[in-house]
Amino acid sequence: MNDDFSQAKDVFDGYIDLKKRNMVLLLSSVSFRPFAEQFRTIAGNKMVRVISFIRGTLQVIVSSCNQLVKRHFFEGTLDAYCRNMLKTICPCF
Repeated sequence: MNDDFSQAKDVFDGYIDLKKRNMVLLLSSVSFRPFAEQFRTIAGNKMVRVISFIRGTLQVIVSSCNQLVKRHFFEGTLDAYCRNMLKTICPCF
């Protein structure tokens, strides 16, 4: 919620009310990762289950390239994307 954690807590609490209707809430986003401590605060004393997984490096690279194509209209190839990443990391390429 753009760093407005009080607003995020209000939204989360609204979602949790769905549980009263025998529903399951699934929140999924890569962007949640840096906010683990804030999630603890937002969840309060509610019982929540956090499930996470870590992608392999190759999967991350392919996914990142796909996101560039989808969101930023990248028109290069996966090869070109990888070469550009390598140049950024190691200028010797």
